[in-house]
Amino acid sequence: MNITEAKPWPPAYTIRRSLRARQIILQIKPIHGLEIIIPSYRQRFNVQTILEEKRDWIEKMFKKMSFYENTVDPLPSITRLENPPQ
Repeated sequence: MNITEAKPWPPAYTIRRSLRARQIILQIKPIHGLEIIIPSYRQRFNVQTILEEKRDWIEKMFKKMSFYENTVDPLPSITRLENPPQ
């Protein structure tokens, strides 16, 4: 990804409710992207407000993740295990 390339805002996200969560949690994972975890007791929330409040952190984490994706060699798609000597 080019640094000067503008990322669309807001980024794609998923929302998950959690019985265990006590506060709103943001997670960014390479495979799943941005996930917003909402405590199940929370009836009303505004996703746009959450995203705007945490925008700096979200953008920083996406940049950090893209840096590692571009610098770290991915695992090989095929792993061949040799037969052990007998």
